[in-house]
Amino acid sequence: MQYLAPEIRERELSYDDSDFTNLKQLSNLKVYGGDRFGARDLPGLDVPLANYDEWALASADYDAVYYQVLTSDNGPQVRFVYLGRTIKSGRWEIVSIGTGP
Repeated sequence: MQYLAPEIRERELSYDDSDFTNLKQLSNLKVYGGDRFGARDLPGLDVPLANYDEWALASADYDAVYYQVLTSDNGPQVRFVYLGRTIKSGRWEIVSIGTGP
């Protein structure tokens, strides 16, 4: 949870179908990408862009087993993860997680 940006932490931890609260087992994790780009290239992302100096997009493939099958079935999953970083902190944070880029 320490890598979740403050803007999404409460939301991700409160949703019944969140991967952070409903995931029983994760295996075969593969992460791709990490392409960096500027904040002006992110139309429609509901995160305060001014909070971050640098952005990256990565995708993660994994096999999941959920406590309750709600919005995703057990089995192969794909998530697209937007990461943001400030010059001051130098630390990457997850600012958005979704099933499409």
